[in-house]
Amino acid sequence: MEHVIVSILILGAPEKGWPEGATITNGAHDMYTPATRPLWLSNANAYNTDHCNRYNHTLEIVEMAGPDFFSFQRDRCNQFPPDTATSARRKNCYMGAHRENCTWFKLRWLLQHLLKNTAEYILFIDCDAIIKTYPKHDTVTKMIAEMNSHDGVDMLVADENWQCLEKGFSMDMCPQKGATNTGVILVRNCDWTRYFLEHLIMLQETRQCGSNEQACFRSLYGRNFNASKDHIYIASGLVWNRHPTRPKEDWLEKNATEIVHFMGAAKPALRFVDIPHIGHCGTDRLCINVDQCALQLNERPGNMKSGKYALVLTHDLHKQPSDRFHDTKTMQSIIESAAALQADAILMVPSASIASHPLTDDEQTMIKGLGFQVHFVDWIVPPRLHVSFSSGVLEMCSRHQLIRLHALGLSAYNAVAVLNKNFLVRHKSLKPALECAAQNKVLMTPVDDSTDIAGGTLVASPRVEFLDAIIHFAQNTDVNLTPSGDLFSELAVPQDGLPAGAATDCMSTVLHSFLRDQRYREAAHLSSTAAVEKSGGKAKESDLLPSLHALDRCVWHRVRGDDGVCGAGQLNVSCDSAALVHHKACEESRP
Repeated sequence: MEHVIVSILILGAPEKGWPEGATITNGAHDMYTPATRPLWLSNANAYNTDHCNRYNHTLEIVEMAGPDFFSFQRDRCNQFPPDTATSARRKNCYMGAHRENCTWFKLRWLLQHLLKNTAEYILFIDCDAIIKTYPKHDTVTKMIAEMNSHDGVDMLVADENWQCLEKGFSMDMCPQKGATNTGVILVRNCDWTRYFLEHLIMLQETRQCGSNEQACFRSLYGRNFNASKDHIYIASGLVWNRHPTRPKEDWLEKNATEIVHFMGAAKPALRFVDIPHIGHCGTDRLCINVDQCALQLNERPGNMKSGKYALVLTHDLHKQPSDRFHDTKTMQSIIESAAALQADAILMVPSASIASHPLTDDEQTMIKGLGFQVHFVDWIVPPRLHVSFSSGVLEMCSRHQLIRLHALGLSAYNAVAVLNKNFLVRHKSLKPALECAAQNKVLMTPVDDSTDIAGGTLVASPRVEFLDAIIHFAQNTDVNLTPSGDLFSELAVPQDGLPAGAATDCMSTVLHSFLRDQRYREAAHLSSTAAVEKSGGKAKESDLLPSLHALDRCVWHRVRGDDGVCGAGQLNVSCDSAALVHHKACEESRP
């Protein structure tokens, strides 16, 4: 017997079609194909699939025609003839009946599963709900544990206590006994559950309950049918079945929501949910699903869809001309990728006035000959930087890292990919990452201390005001730049400075501090406000505080030593599947 099945049912038009004059043509009640499936539904399926794959739960997503109309429903709706002044009422009547039948059908579907006796537990969720994924706990297992913490309970259904909070009451005044919502139901496969569902379904078929299934469920529970109050646990809707925008207060600051239900008119918000992805991003964070994120671009305003992109390299010109730009494989791979994207390839270098060894005419001719534009920048480390450098970090930051921030000011582009000079672009297109970042996101690959790579991949939506805000933040906030490429965790700096071969990623630390670190939230707000004022109001603060996400290192920053992690278990990402690969990694399959 399987432990748990997560079941999602997507119902289309009635199996025998719509009656004359009642056809619904808005797509809301038609069968979906992969080509016509709305993005909100595609995102919900992707989110729930990731969660179940991550925690090894059986997921069943079934798409099928909806149930046919009962005779009493046809009698009720046919009193409004088609093609007359009452035709609109006829259509609305049938649409309401179809919706009612679909909500009842999920109970029949759930009962069928229980009768098959295929699992110890079944979690049924509506197709517009998502099971939240957290890096350190499994929501489904936690839900089962909560149900089992109450003796004799065989079913968990959440209430809508978030409605109580909306009215201004405190949590103490909103007990877990409000109106239940059957969009999320966890059941134990047992005789009591099967009998309760059989009786509930019978009420509709015999017209003893003429309303939707939620009202009938509440009625049975309220009357304590078959000791239902002993067998059903009414859990908090704020945790187990929460509306995405209600209440408006940021209640999530204090409590974890486990299932979010985009019910009713909230469905469009599902189009822009960030979908997690099983990848190499560490134990404390989730990778973003870049491909699913890229699909969301078509739902965005037109200016985001124009798709002007740039692939950017930086060089500090610290070494002598005789020691640089000899191995051009990386540069050539970038040019090929840029050509496939119809993107610009840009090399950013210090201007002659600040470079240790300025770019020579011969170098500039060679670089332009490859297809790069050359951009000269006026600082390597931002001026008047007010940060704390640990021993040994300053030189690495000044030589390699902070100069890359300049790419975030390239306002002419919808998105830029800032690449490492030691990496080959294995796939000729970085388009999904760029299309994802173009939606006001910053995507970065964490780099840990075990590698000799100083800085990961950065893909972002640039604008000069964003760069201004970051520089203002760095000039006015005491940020400790640690020898760490781990952009989501605080790591202590060794008192004796950097260990030999340790990675430094000062750019990641600055961006993480500005965009995510709660200790600097007020400083980030002040800096973004200052940048808005500097722009004369042309920018909005929300544009200057993009969301920060982790990219899968196995795909977007493959380094030596990653094969053991990336090629095993759920990751199973081969070198051939990696988009960006260190020039010393994957030697057996290097192009």
